Amino acid sequence: MKKHIISPILGFFALSFFTACGDDDFNQTDFTHPVGGNQITLNCQSELDENKITWKADSKIGFFCEQTNSKNLTVGLAAPFVGKTEGVFYTKVVWKKGEQHTLYAYTPYNKSNVSEKSIAGTLSNSQSQNGVSKDHLTSSAITYSVVKTAEVADAIPMIFKHALGYLDLRCTTADKFVGWKIKSIELSTNDNTPLAGKYQFDMTTEKLSFTEGFDKIVLRTNNATEITANEAFHGYLSVNPIDLTDKKCNIKIIIEKAEELDRQLNGIVDGIRIEPSRINAMDINIDNLEAEFLEDQSIDLSKDETANCYVAGKAGQEYRFNATVMGNGATTPAGNSANYKGIIPTPLSPVSAAILWQSERNLLTGVKLKNDCIYFTLNGSKDIPLKPGNAVIAAYDANGIIVWSWHIWVTDVDLDAKAQTYTNIHKDYSAFPKFQSPVVMDRNLGATDNEIWTSATDSKGAHGLFYQWGRKDPIIGPSTESANAFATIYDGNNNLTSFDFTATELIKRDDIAKYPMKYIKGDNWFAEDAYDLWGNSAAYTANGGDGSVGSKSIYDPCPPGYRVPHPYIWSGFTSAAIGGKHKGGTVTTTASGDITKQGGVTFDNGGPVIYPSTGFINQGALQRVAPAGNGCISLWSNAGAKAKFSSQFYYDATNCNTPKANKRTFGFGVRCIRDIQK
Repeated sequence: MKKHIISPILGFFALSFFTACGDDDFNQTDFTHPVGGNQITLNCQSELDENKITWKADSKIGFFCEQTNSKNLTVGLAAPFVGKTEGVFYTKVVWKKGEQHTLYAYTPYNKSNVSEKSIAGTLSNSQSQNGVSKDHLTSSAITYSVVKTAEVADAIPMIFKHALGYLDLRCTTADKFVGWKIKSIELSTNDNTPLAGKYQFDMTTEKLSFTEGFDKIVLRTNNATEITANEAFHGYLSVNPIDLTDKKCNIKIIIEKAEELDRQLNGIVDGIRIEPSRINAMDINIDNLEAEFLEDQSIDLSKDETANCYVAGKAGQEYRFNATVMGNGATTPAGNSANYKGIIPTPLSPVSAAILWQSERNLLTGVKLKNDCIYFTLNGSKDIPLKPGNAVIAAYDANGIIVWSWHIWVTDVDLDAKAQTYTNIHKDYSAFPKFQSPVVMDRNLGATDNEIWTSATDSKGAHGLFYQWGRKDPIIGPSTESANAFATIYDGNNNLTSFDFTATELIKRDDIAKYPMKYIKGDNWFAEDAYDLWGNSAAYTANGGDGSVGSKSIYDPCPPGYRVPHPYIWSGFTSAAIGGKHKGGTVTTTASGDITKQGGVTFDNGGPVIYPSTGFINQGALQRVAPAGNGCISLWSNAGAKAKFSSQFYYDATNCNTPKANKRTFGFGVRCIRDIQK
């Protein structure tokens, strides 16, 4: 074995940084050493203040090596090293014989980085902390390591350290604020000295520079502990490593307590020298700060109507909703058969609330139950744009059992303004007034855009979420990396989590709300044959039946003012009836072409109506999402069809079914319509 020289420079602890968006250098399944020549293998360790940090399943590094012509390759952690402080990263890069190599590695990976001399990133001025943990620092850290070595047979040790500095804001009280909780801490400078912002980092010179800085930074807390006398609450921030010893800093702390108005504590503190790769302590006696009362500044999403889904879109804004009502709180009356038993809601009395899953780390912060409402705060700030996505917040009883859960659809799009009126309901249904001119969302429920899928667009953005028929609980759609793989989700602590796609036990009526992360396999998910879970709509009939469209139920997954559509809204997508009224026929317009080559279809119905290729979930697996794999559109209506079956809208290369009967266990999308009962 040849001797190697290790040159530790600044680096990174990789507890929960961002996941790369493709272009993997080595994407293997068995995580053994690559077959072939002598590839470069890295053994990476990371530490902060001499504390070794464990690697996560989604840990990825960026890799440069001039001698091998390697430029910003993304390399994933080998699976056996998840949760360990020594992480092995296999590459396909082969040593160049007889030459000294300079190896550069950094995290978090950013596909836009073109040189080891210019590692770009953004340190957000809006950060969040769970309890007293400092694990959140890893999501904002920039770390790297440089090693000079000739070819070796073993993995090259690389010690990662940090380029940023870290603050420990140690807040104490003697007695004045004992029992209160820290809600947020804001730190700012008076002379435009940047604490956060866009930066460039040169791994060859160890230089960090902020190209666009913010002189204010805020830390929001989740599940903060109560302040005790003379015991510090530690608020941890990632910041620009600068010398503030000759400066004064402004501090603004918001504290909260049950049954009390929030208070804002204002003051000025002495600055300190913030050294890189260290947690630097700043002491704050909150008893010396000026206090003022704050009115509730949150926005009540349930003010006009309660629902199972709420849309929120203002970056950094706090929201709340009523947590005592099941869905919209409506009674669904019993019908004339055993399949229409009716639904009667009961008041909820939760004792706690928490994020069940979220599509992005720190999508939501500050989740809490207070005064019968659930509060949460969106990511971003005045300076940092909103990160869109989806999350589910669960409410629990005293035994930790979920009593209800709510979907938070994070988007700044004005969905009401984007809604479309379908004017081409087929003439055969002209006798039914409630079928005419439905107002329909321009995107699927949970979608962050309304584009047709292409390789250049975000493959998960337009798909939205999936639902088993009659359930209120969403299931995440496809990832950006593979259309047939589910997108990554995180829990409230920003750790990876996942749905259970293996469950087979049918859910009973009293337990519908208890298992929001279980997809039930089989022919049905429900332990009875109910037709009215999404309202008491009549089963689909070719002649339109009595023209009824049903009503919104407590299990309806759509936001206030909207509901799951009746099955006749798509009748105008066909111009001829085949096999019964509008179950199939000639499509009016397919402006986007063959769905097997395009990521969806644009129909003509009072204007261009975009439907992306959604695919579906079948027995726990995503199928027919990617257009190259014979993609299709699959969306539920609120109507039943027959035992264990309900009515869907279905479109593929050879069929346009408006509707089609399919098993209720399938996971399909939902395109919400305006609730005409309102």
